[in-house]
Amino acid sequence: FGSNALLMSIAFIGILGILNFLGTRYHGRLDVTANQTNSLSPLTIQVLKGLKEPVRATAFYTTHSDRTTVENMLREYSLQSDKFTYRFVDPEAEPTIADEYKVQFDATVVMERGSRREIASATDENGLTNAIVKVSQDTQPTVYFTTGHGEHSPTDSGNNGMSLVVGALEGENYKVQTLDLTTITSTLPSDIAALVIAGPKQPFDPAEAKTVKDYLSNGGRAVIMLDPQVVSGLDDVLGDWNIK
Repeated sequence: FGSNALLMSIAFIGILGILNFLGTRYHGRLDVTANQTNSLSPLTIQVLKGLKEPVRATAFYTTHSDRTTVENMLREYSLQSDKFTYRFVDPEAEPTIADEYKVQFDATVVMERGSRREIASATDENGLTNAIVKVSQDTQPTVYFTTGHGEHSPTDSGNNGMSLVVGALEGENYKVQTLDLTTITSTLPSDIAALVIAGPKQPFDPAEAKTVKDYLSNGGRAVIMLDPQVVSGLDDVLGDWNIK
């Protein structure tokens, strides 16, 4: 009986050792909340797993602020990628660091990659992930809205404007510019990520339509929104994609 007890004790200790070894190297988590409130979105996970260089989050929280939610979220972020780390700094206790990061408000999170820094617009998942995207990119892609044909304006905040769309794009680290195709002599700007044609009232001339067609034929991306019964001048462009 004594020998069996000794062997069982050794086996039990060995199993605990193995579990501890695996636990320090592999993280498995299960969100049992009804709405998966503790789970990161697929987009956030994709961004974190796609990090090529280390990104560090510095969360500036005084002792007066509740940091529980953001701390839990940053911990979840760090479990998705070994290139993401975080730390907390009390701006009242360490004002020099807060000044260095140009932090003016309590409960501020700054993402950092090398010498690049980006203050998160919010401390929820959307704000944190967008800040990671911004700080991870060396260049800022541009979405161009065409002008000159009565299109809906990207700066108009009225019912017919596109300002809400522009705000969403800028929140995803896109720069938004307008583009007059009559000024294009050869190709569209090299920083173009997509072309938006938002409800033109007057037709594009053949040269402009050819510019759009050539751009799409070379792998370009566009959002073309046409109102009913409006002659757009883009029939040749749309016909290639069987769009009616």
